[in-house]
Amino acid sequence: MPSHHLPHKATLALLCEASHSNVIQNIDPLQEWLRTEEDIITLEAQICELQERLRTLNRDLAGARMQKVLANSLAASPIRKLPPEVLARIFTAAWVDTIKRHTDVLDPFLQVCWHWRQVALNPAIWSSIHMEYYVIDKDPTMLVSALGHLLQRSNDTRLVVTVEIPIHWHTFRNVTVFSVFCPHVHQLGSALLRNMRHSDDMAVLLCSMASGSPRLESLALSQWEHQVDMVESLQDIQSFVAPHLRTLSLYQGWHPSWLPFPWSQLTHLQFGDNRATFYSVDSCFNVLRQCVQLTHCWIYCRSVNIPLVAFGIAAPYTDPHPPFINKNPIILPKLHFLSVTLTHDDHLFFERLHAPCLMELKYIPIGGPEMMMGFKSWMMSSSCLLKKLTVDLWREWMVFLDLLPTVAHLHFNMDLTVHPEDRAVLEALHLSQGGPNGCYMPQIQTLSFVFHNTPYPGLSLEDKVDAAISLIIS
Repeated sequence: MPSHHLPHKATLALLCEASHSNVIQNIDPLQEWLRTEEDIITLEAQICELQERLRTLNRDLAGARMQKVLANSLAASPIRKLPPEVLARIFTAAWVDTIKRHTDVLDPFLQVCWHWRQVALNPAIWSSIHMEYYVIDKDPTMLVSALGHLLQRSNDTRLVVTVEIPIHWHTFRNVTVFSVFCPHVHQLGSALLRNMRHSDDMAVLLCSMASGSPRLESLALSQWEHQVDMVESLQDIQSFVAPHLRTLSLYQGWHPSWLPFPWSQLTHLQFGDNRATFYSVDSCFNVLRQCVQLTHCWIYCRSVNIPLVAFGIAAPYTDPHPPFINKNPIILPKLHFLSVTLTHDDHLFFERLHAPCLMELKYIPIGGPEMMMGFKSWMMSSSCLLKKLTVDLWREWMVFLDLLPTVAHLHFNMDLTVHPEDRAVLEALHLSQGGPNGCYMPQIQTLSFVFHNTPYPGLSLEDKVDAAISLIIS
């Protein structure tokens, strides 16, 4: 055991006091204060540096998030900078424009993002509705529901509507396709209603339109046949209220006398198209006499005089002429353009026509020289100064060349193989141009052709065209 002993408590207390007094004597308070200030400044700088680094990291993180958004969503893409009008055109070009089944109205754009959805729900996009139904084995009631959905989207926008119901849609007799538009007749600006079946509710829509169609400017109607039910449904209509209606087209089985259209305000009127009509040209005379504002008229009354059977449906027999045809003149003081194409008995029309302002004429007769005599008589007595003429190249036109001194623009529909008997027309035009004795169409400025390529051995296509043109231009 060691011989020394641990200090007593009193001794330890003295030692602590002495040690404390030595430390106090060695500390300089001013130096310590300055050192503390420096430490505080250093720490504050470090804190500021850390805060700046944190802000930088936050900015980088936000940028990374934005890049991710741009990569995965169109909501924040540059597409937002496009005006709604441009986006609307994108939608219009991309979505299904012809509705054939109810699934066609499921718009995938509505699921893209909020911004595009707002544009997609713009009523202006749904201002054009084209509906065709060609699916025989599908229930069209679903299609009617889809049409109602689109019309609801359109809000109060002016509508351009095309509805085409084919002949073979005969299974569903109680489907109200046309009636779905009845609550929206005030929106209709342009409507084409082509109904090729027997049982329908088209008359219901027309009755609603006749009561008031304030925006309607253009209307085209087509019916497969003369339906007794249709005529009876429309006979109570006394007037067709459409103050802005200017263009009317009546195709196929739609008779001009079925509805009291505002004929006196029409500027564009068309009877028939490339399909056969079930009425003759004289059926149009009474309404034409009312068309005092008419500027453009198309007549294509290739009437059917015998029952026509198609798709198992027989068209009714129609008397080509009524017992008495009014001989009063058809005065069209503002008529500028007239097209008479493949119309039976068109001489009845020309015998009555007075159109002093007529400048453009398209005339395609349905027969030979005997069918053109009425036209020739009209040309000889007419005071109109034709500037543009469109005809088929026939030898019969030789007798008309001296009746067309004011024509400046001549258009021929012709075969590539010019028949020898038809050459006389082209050769006469050739010889009369520039010669001192030229008498045919002295004011002609342009001559155009539409060639129909008929099979014929020998010359190539280019040679045929050159040969035909060389008959006039050397």
